[in-house]
Amino acid sequence: MRLRNSVRDRNKKIKWEIGRAFQSQDEFFSILDELPEGISYGEIQVYEGISMCAWNAGRFVTKERMKYENMQKFYDRGINISLTMTNTNIDINDKLGNETLDRFYRKGNCMIVCDDILRKHIRTNYPDYHLIYSITSSYAEEVLWELKNGKLWDYYKKKLDEYDVIVVPKELLEPPLYKDLHKNLDVARIEFVVDNDCYLYCKIAGKVYRTLRMLNKVKPFGKTYDFLYKQTCLEKCLIGPENFNYWYSKKRLQDLIDKGLVRFKIARHEEYPVEHLMEQWRGYIVDYNKAETDLKRWDKFHEKGLTLENNSIRNIIDV
Repeated sequence: MRLRNSVRDRNKKIKWEIGRAFQSQDEFFSILDELPEGISYGEIQVYEGISMCAWNAGRFVTKERMKYENMQKFYDRGINISLTMTNTNIDINDKLGNETLDRFYRKGNCMIVCDDILRKHIRTNYPDYHLIYSITSSYAEEVLWELKNGKLWDYYKKKLDEYDVIVVPKELLEPPLYKDLHKNLDVARIEFVVDNDCYLYCKIAGKVYRTLRMLNKVKPFGKTYDFLYKQTCLEKCLIGPENFNYWYSKKRLQDLIDKGLVRFKIARHEEYPVEHLMEQWRGYIVDYNKAETDLKRWDKFHEKGLTLENNSIRNIIDV
């Protein structure tokens, strides 16, 4: 298939960050192998959380173990690795945390953090890491409700001074905030989660992340899900894990790219079967950038998502 120059040029701008690809390497590489000739990206990264690490906070501890021995497979393809270290109650001498910093230290790899002590520790002792400011802090600190007008934008300007990239809540890319985004922030350094599936301005999200910060420091780690399920929105949320209302379409993504956004994250969803994740990756990474595509592709994907069995137990490690 012959590709338009505009498609190639657009691809070179896009910087993808993709969750769960580390744990499903064979499936992820098989999707990359589907790329048509001439398709390449400005950057692809995969991200993950380290099992049993007390510096974690934004996600559950899962049964899936990181395949440390296979990191070179990503590097050989020019793919870097990001790790989530998003707790705000940090013991900077934590053994596993520092071993992880040593193990993954490589120019191009990233740490996703939101704690000032950890940020300064990495800047001083591991300067080759890129630092990404986690979206979890925006919700956990209830930034969207506590700060208004100029104070909101000053908050994120400060984070851009401290970090290389910041991941922003989807609320900043929706009315009324989106019209002011370009006036206040360098959008080329903003990362956006394209498959965020919570309600806009859901205040319970902050409680979820604050609870995870606490529970990811408590052993046995694997018992966190039942507690979280009962203490937060997960049991009663009408959207639940199968909401696709905010999964951004090809048309919307093209609009964001045209307006200067180039960093996009496909989040990791432990409750989805890997076959569904592969379809998601294929849609965003392969089909999205084809010169010709099925205009109904995302409509069909949304419809298929509604038929998935809702696995509310998730893949939580039991120790």
